[in-house]
Amino acid sequence: MSTNMSILDDNILLDDGEMMRHIRLYDPSLREFDPMVAYLYGDYYYIYRGTIQSKEPSPDEPGIYMNEATGKPILFEPSTDEEKEKYSYGEKIMSSTVKDLVNQINNRQVQVFILPEATKSFCPELSPNDDMLKRIMKQAIISKAIDLERYKHRFIDKNALFNFKQVLKGDSRLSMLLFDRGVEAFNLKYTIIVEEADGGETIGARLEEPIVMHSDDTFDIKNIDIKNAG
Repeated sequence: MSTNMSILDDNILLDDGEMMRHIRLYDPSLREFDPMVAYLYGDYYYIYRGTIQSKEPSPDEPGIYMNEATGKPILFEPSTDEEKEKYSYGEKIMSSTVKDLVNQINNRQVQVFILPEATKSFCPELSPNDDMLKRIMKQAIISKAIDLERYKHRFIDKNALFNFKQVLKGDSRLSMLLFDRGVEAFNLKYTIIVEEADGGETIGARLEEPIVMHSDDTFDIKNIDIKNAG
């Protein structure tokens, strides 16, 4: 089978009787994988399982694992007859066009129900006590309908995601470090503008114009022009 990273938009895969995974062809050159996608290779489909240490033994489940040492994916194939039957996609792919899907549901060829994993979904609630960074991050998660469990592989490790969620749920302020990690995980960017407040005392020399910096800016400290210092 070709390893071209094609997206089979008009098909879905039935995983244990659930309509839950879109289909793509496995491409070993990829460095990011979606755990809600079934990647086809040979006679089987594979699900992204997370990272693995280079010296770890083979994992318990077939799937795609990212080697932390090399940054490259490793494909662990089904070995037992039970696994081969489970991950064979021959009779599990169907058209997801509206007409075909409705017909197959009406003919009881497909069961549709809420996935058990949905109970793990985390949706933050806005609070009047939220600091600015926490409010921005919560609004981004809510507006984009992000399920953190689905994208946990985009955080550097389990502790990073755990700390991120705990701060969003609790009363603590969201640190700039965790804010940056959330922005990176969700492929966002931000801009910070600093300017003189209206009225009141001017501390030091007054800023002639606002300082504007973007999260994707890079700086050479030696070339920064410091005016009116001291």
